[in-house]
Amino acid sequence: MGLHKEHMSYVEQHLKGEEAVPAVNGGFITIIKDGEDTFIANVPTFNMMAENHSDSTVENDEEFEDEDGQYIIYIWSSMYGVSWELTVKAKNTSEQLSLEKRLDTKYDEVY
Repeated sequence: MGLHKEHMSYVEQHLKGEEAVPAVNGGFITIIKDGEDTFIANVPTFNMMAENHSDSTVENDEEFEDEDGQYIIYIWSSMYGVSWELTVKAKNTSEQLSLEKRLDTKYDEVY
């Protein structure tokens, strides 16, 4: 597997995600770096009054920074579930791939 393909596979498995269950009460996406919880982002409740998918979607974007880089997590909540994507910009560009490989995400729904 080429380096680019390996990188994209890792991003798809660890820095993006989705749950097919709607976040009726909201929830949280935990960003984990080196096995430790680093940041917690809020998952919004979708628009329950909407009649279709596009009208039900509510987005939340959150940013944070640490000694290794800058991070933005995009979260979409709709009547069909929750999806998210974490983008990463390493402060030292030569360490971009190694920083991404130290990260993971986890979704927790509020009941």
